[in-house]
Amino acid sequence: YGEAVKGLALTGKGTMPLDMTLGEAQTLAEIDEETLEDELRAGGPVMYPILGLAALTVLVGLYKWLAITLTPAPSRKKLVKLLVAVSASKKDQAQKIAKTMRGPTGKMLQAGVEHLGAPRDLVEEVMYEQVLTAKVKANRLLPIVASCAAAAPRLGLLGTVSGIINT
Repeated sequence: YGEAVKGLALTGKGTMPLDMTLGEAQTLAEIDEETLEDELRAGGPVMYPILGLAALTVLVGLYKWLAITLTPAPSRKKLVKLLVAVSASKKDQAQKIAKTMRGPTGKMLQAGVEHLGAPRDLVEEVMYEQVLTAKVKANRLLPIVASCAAAAPRLGLLGTVSGIINT
């Protein structure tokens, strides 16, 4: 501050620093430079299970993201070919096209094509069974995330209460 005040007094130009906290902000800035390690140590032994749950949740999330991203979907061109074959009632051609489709959508379409000519309700039911199978596979490991989401706040509360007791 001294140099800025001196320059302003001598030249009549410049900026004057103003600290509304009367020096408290600078003092707090110097004190509050804690590292992540300091914060974890201050959290006590409850921090380790919380970090473990966080790591598990992140791993499951990455796995699910990869699984969804890498799930194959049929191309628009194949879908159009399949629809043309189905509308022309060419079951053999439709089955060949459906067998080339991969992923859960391909399995659903294969099941529908296999029952081509059957009553509409039966075809819908068979295709819906494939959707349910895919849904079960897609929802796998999600209970782990739900359990971590339920346990983490409780562990945080446990850490708070044990910290108050220690104090």
